[in-house]
Amino acid sequence: MEAPPSTPLKRERQPSFLARARGASLAHAKIADEYIKLEQGRSDAAVQMHTGWVLSFVEPTTEFEYALEMDSRRNAKYIMEAAGINIAASVALLVMTANDMQKYTGPDNRFLLVCGILQFMTSFIAIGASNVGVLNETIVISWAFATVVLNILTSPWRASVFYGGDGFELYSGAACDSAILLIMALIGVGVHFFFDVRTSRSMIVPLGTVLSYGALSIPPSMAPEGSFQAIQFTVLLAVIGYVTWIGRYAIEKHDRAKWAETRSLKEQVDKQELHIKQEEKKMAKMKKQMDDMEATLASMEKLEPSNRRVRVDSMEQSTSRSHLAVSRPPKPSPVKELVGIPNPLLVSALKGQCADFAVIKRMATKITSPGYSLSAFFNDAKLAFPELNLFFATDDCKTSSGRSGEVEYQRTIGALFCVYWLMRLDGDGENGFSYGVDVEGNWEVITSPNHRRKKSDGSDDEPPSPSTAKFFHTMSDEEKRFAFKNTMKWNEFSDLVTMAGCHTNDEDGIARTMALLCLTSFHDVFKVEDLLPTCQAEHAPYMGYQEGEIIRDHDVALSYVLIYYEECIPSFQGLPDAAKKAILFTQSKLQFNHGWFVQAEAPPGAMLSTFKRMLSSGGCSSDDVALYFLHWLTDLSGAEATPLGGAEKFVLRFPHHVLSSFLWSIPFLRKLVQADETEVVEEYLTARWKMAHDAGPPVPKGPEAVALLRLSAMTQGNSEVLEAFSCLSEPERLFLGDEMARTGCASQTFRLSPVRGGPAILIYYGPALLQRHMGHKVKTKMAMASLCEVYRAARALWPVETTYNVEDGGAAEGAEEVKESDEAGPMVVAATDLSRPASVTIEIAQLKARIIDDIFMPSYEVRDAWVLVKKNATEAVVELRPTADINKFNADGTTYHVLDFRYILEAKEGEKKVAIEDNGGRVIAVPGRANSKVVD
Repeated sequence: MEAPPSTPLKRERQPSFLARARGASLAHAKIADEYIKLEQGRSDAAVQMHTGWVLSFVEPTTEFEYALEMDSRRNAKYIMEAAGINIAASVALLVMTANDMQKYTGPDNRFLLVCGILQFMTSFIAIGASNVGVLNETIVISWAFATVVLNILTSPWRASVFYGGDGFELYSGAACDSAILLIMALIGVGVHFFFDVRTSRSMIVPLGTVLSYGALSIPPSMAPEGSFQAIQFTVLLAVIGYVTWIGRYAIEKHDRAKWAETRSLKEQVDKQELHIKQEEKKMAKMKKQMDDMEATLASMEKLEPSNRRVRVDSMEQSTSRSHLAVSRPPKPSPVKELVGIPNPLLVSALKGQCADFAVIKRMATKITSPGYSLSAFFNDAKLAFPELNLFFATDDCKTSSGRSGEVEYQRTIGALFCVYWLMRLDGDGENGFSYGVDVEGNWEVITSPNHRRKKSDGSDDEPPSPSTAKFFHTMSDEEKRFAFKNTMKWNEFSDLVTMAGCHTNDEDGIARTMALLCLTSFHDVFKVEDLLPTCQAEHAPYMGYQEGEIIRDHDVALSYVLIYYEECIPSFQGLPDAAKKAILFTQSKLQFNHGWFVQAEAPPGAMLSTFKRMLSSGGCSSDDVALYFLHWLTDLSGAEATPLGGAEKFVLRFPHHVLSSFLWSIPFLRKLVQADETEVVEEYLTARWKMAHDAGPPVPKGPEAVALLRLSAMTQGNSEVLEAFSCLSEPERLFLGDEMARTGCASQTFRLSPVRGGPAILIYYGPALLQRHMGHKVKTKMAMASLCEVYRAARALWPVETTYNVEDGGAAEGAEEVKESDEAGPMVVAATDLSRPASVTIEIAQLKARIIDDIFMPSYEVRDAWVLVKKNATEAVVELRPTADINKFNADGTTYHVLDFRYILEAKEGEKKVAIEDNGGRVIAVPGRANSKVVD
């Protein structure tokens, strides 16, 4: 267990997690109550209706929707049951008079039969309507009314009276209407309680029943029991009908209110779902843009292979652009493999072959000549560089990149073509770099985006409309080409070529151009895994590889072969010593992340110390630094494996303004030969500020100056981040000013904001966290406060140390030690003690991927917490973890710190925060945050 600091931070007593959770729950409950009240008010407005005899909604459209709802949910089985009862009752009536009906064949008997048959038919019609889904209110009421009338007419007594009889001719039983009355009562009750019929329509049934029975029973001799009894029955039917109708009225009124409320809530839910879908689309679009940006930045970074993104693709899988590829070089004659060397296949594949330096010099001399065509350049390259055959050393070449040997060959030719175009910027280079060449004929340079390029399937692309394009990720390919050609600062490309010493004016320039061409031809050959060398005993250890180990890093493998077996690379062996030294420098492990430098993401020591030591130990010049970046530029330009399509990696896949930023920063990096790391960074930041704020505020000074310069560079000069910084409390500004001004280089400080002590903190993805919320001032302020909280948590895990062991050159003991090789070449780097690192890296990938509101409330269950987890002596990661994991961290002895963003919300409510100072008087924390648990 690591002892706590001798002067622990003074903190106010914080509420427990459960207390904070209860507080959050109460807040959510209050919001929910207000939402319910709001929805209830909306429901009350929607439920307004007329409550007289005709029950209906005030709004006609609402009434119409309710009627449709009634029709859609009407249950068909009830109509079938009611129809079945009616049929059974009709059968019973006919059976009771069956004997009497057989005695007579007069018209009265036939009338009785017809009425009975019609009664059966109405029931079957209702059943059929229910089965085909057209059972509406009209059908239900019509069926009920027809059944009532036919039931009355089916009485034998009335049939006899209709045809002049006295009633007894067909009615021999007891003279009563009991069965008929019972059926009519059942029909009235069934219509009101078994079917969803609106009372404004269903009142027809009881009214029709009373009127029909009264009309057919009250006149003299029409009813078996007489007129007086018929009147009593009529009144009884009226009472039963009214009671059932009133009951249905109450049910419908309640149903209408419930339906209206449900409808209102559903509308709100639909609106919320629509809003969520729209936000998800926006988030998906933003995520895609961020992923594209990260992918392009990652491709610019020269990281270790374990950190690189490997994209698996092949020409066989991407035939749609195969028309932009070139032919293979002629296949060499097979030779017998040798044994007893680092890689027998490497030696045998090039045995007996040599580079044609006369052709290479011709290429370097004529490369700027208008009469030297691309096809001639390509033919010379195939003649001059035997290493191009190494991509086809075996029938099934497997490469470390996951691509085929064919694709790596096309990428290499694409890089050579980009060298060709960059050397010809005064002529057709701009068009060739941007548009490529016509794939048919003599590879004529395309000069307009409206040129119709034939696709591989024979169809034509439509001419682009460059003027309509606004955003890079929304442009078509031809619009991107047009924008690149017309907006790119081509002088930055030509300046880089000049700084690298590549020209055709004298022998030195031609030699440098030859070196660049040779390096480009063989740079990626060791991506072919069958060619990788084995570290020999006399050279071990080499760059971390021991005796007998296969050197699987293709850059390290190339440097190993160039140093110890240069005869295996003919295009390198014949170069002068100065050119060899420059090439070997480009293969050094500089551990330089260009994206960090451009965006001021890292402190000087973390990104430039190794670079500086390599320059100091190798005796390299500023021209060699420029050659390193020129090779990096051309190598990446051809990465799409479409050499005839121009520099498609930069033109079509990479945001143009980002490339401009990279090119603009290179001249500052050249000054690293004479100046130290911090001086280079400070000069770059100052120039970047002046460029971004030409008519704005002057270069800041004082304790917060470097923080403001870095924040401006992180957000590409956006003024919102400066406003967000000013909104922090004074202790927070001072704290952030100190942390962002630490250099990670002992004995070095920024001139504008001198701060000593370390380790310096690198917030990986810090610029992405800020850039994601640009355009929204409140969210930008929250993102700024979040960044400050991450710095504070990191400082809690790595307290400031004013004294620590350092190596010569200003790096802490945790940095890498440089050892010169016995021969000319890249310096071997050996790891040293990391107990006191000069810089530490804090990764916030999860944090920057979240919406800023979610950072303050990770989940509605309030059971997750943001935790900074220490992974090793120099790295920590911000993770969203279940609170139960805190127990695991304690049990495992994991070093961690719980981030508390709650104070940011409190600050918005006016909470006053007091800075805590160390013995030296510097702000080291702000109260109101969560405590850390430091365990070794």
